Amino acid sequence: MAFSRPAISKSSDNPPAPPVLRGKATGKPRVPGIPYRAITDSPLFYSLAFALSPVGTLRRIPQGRRPGSASAGHGVYDVEILYDVHDPHAGMGGSRQPRRENGTLSRRSTTVEEREGILQHTVSASREPGSRRWDRSIAQPARHLASDIGPRPPGSKGENRAARYVLRELEKLGFQAEVQDFRTPLTTAWAKALDRLLVIAGVLLFPVNGHLSYALLAAGFLAFLLERYGRSPFFWMAPSGRSTNVLVRVPPAREPEARLVLMAHLDSHWSAFYYRPGLVSLYRPFRAADTASHGLLFILFTLAYGGRLLGMDSSKLSFLWRVGLAITSLPFLSMLALFAKALSGRASPGGNHNGSGVALLLELARNYSRHRPHGAELWFAFTGASEANGRGARVLLRRHRRELRGAYFLVLEGVGRGFPACVVKEGPFPGFHADRRFLRLARRIIDSYAHYSGGLTSNRLYPGEAFHLLSRGHRAMTVTGREDTSIPRFWRWERDDQANVDPRNLRLALDFVRALVDAVDHGGLQRRGLAVREPGKGPSR
Repeated sequence: MAFSRPAISKSSDNPPAPPVLRGKATGKPRVPGIPYRAITDSPLFYSLAFALSPVGTLRRIPQGRRPGSASAGHGVYDVEILYDVHDPHAGMGGSRQPRRENGTLSRRSTTVEEREGILQHTVSASREPGSRRWDRSIAQPARHLASDIGPRPPGSKGENRAARYVLRELEKLGFQAEVQDFRTPLTTAWAKALDRLLVIAGVLLFPVNGHLSYALLAAGFLAFLLERYGRSPFFWMAPSGRSTNVLVRVPPAREPEARLVLMAHLDSHWSAFYYRPGLVSLYRPFRAADTASHGLLFILFTLAYGGRLLGMDSSKLSFLWRVGLAITSLPFLSMLALFAKALSGRASPGGNHNGSGVALLLELARNYSRHRPHGAELWFAFTGASEANGRGARVLLRRHRRELRGAYFLVLEGVGRGFPACVVKEGPFPGFHADRRFLRLARRIIDSYAHYSGGLTSNRLYPGEAFHLLSRGHRAMTVTGREDTSIPRFWRWERDDQANVDPRNLRLALDFVRALVDAVDHGGLQRRGLAVREPGKGPSR
């Protein structure tokens, strides 16, 4: 069957017109038919209802991944409907007129409408109160964090309120949570601005004192590189506050074969003018240009300083210095933007980033509080101060260094919009690859549930918690929401509130993550000759 594919608008403020798939089903009536709903409450119901039905089947065939398709946040499918019905209105010729009733298929309709770019067969379109209550419950923590608590930058009162809220929710489930208090910088903008200030001062002082100039520039470049990997030497100079990690453990029913740490950060990000939806598309190219300018300045003034020591002609040294001044304009603009961010005092409400991750992790904790895992010990870690270069994750690693040796880390971030996807590469250039064992297992889950996920993706936008874990030699991977744009909707902006979280996307992400956790729990990492370290031990043979 062929179906029409409407054009999809690129505007973020006006959502695209929903793709409508239309088809006609015909067949000789043999037995009285029953109305089938194209939208069902769960994948299990979908599979059983249509696979075992003697009357007919409905088959959905995913199309190739492309912008505006399933992998990009809009489910586009071919639908083949094969069924026999007794329809007095159809006539002997099998002619039918498609009729839409509340987004479902009636006995005489073969129209499937995808209203908001969500996989419809896992999202109930019924008006039964049960499914709606379920959707509200899974998104309720994200809405509470974004609306009732509001912005939660590192070390703030909002972040501490979020930690207390999560602690109460876990205690209601019967967990005895471990609370880790620690100090954290309130923002990293001051440390980043100081790196650039040293570089700029080194360039300006070159005609006056070449030795001091090169020392400042080299120190600024080294601090810049360390800051990119979360190890800036100037973090201690920033104002600090108190942050909190909340941790619970779920032991398996038998001797643990693996340890899986599921993480989601409680804090939200500081906002700035360059995160505005109209300007945020320039963020990544400007960041790349800023990095390149630091490298060029270091190379250029290394040559100039060496030439000065060897007696290079003053006109050539002056030319090199003027070229360096022109290149310094990029670090100067970057420094001004960072000062504006540090002084603005505005933070995102953090609905999708990362209230959605916290909501999903709470729902997983609720599930496993009733059903213990089989062979994997599960840790649920709600970390603080992720914006401060993964400070909460680093505190967790330091306080449980022995127990977390050889553990697997699954980071949940920004799962409130788009299809759930696994991040292959973390962080800006050069970045780190996710753990290969995790990726092999994730590929098997993605192949088995192609209609669930957005496949594999890369995060070149910012260093998340998995980036800091991988940079320290741990085995980690991120599950995030893959949208139809390279930058998430309202990323780090003031409109990332409760309206930016779709409970149906959370439901898809929950199904996907549970499939991944269950695969780890039942020895999925041991297949195909993959060695798995037992908690606190070396690799098994």
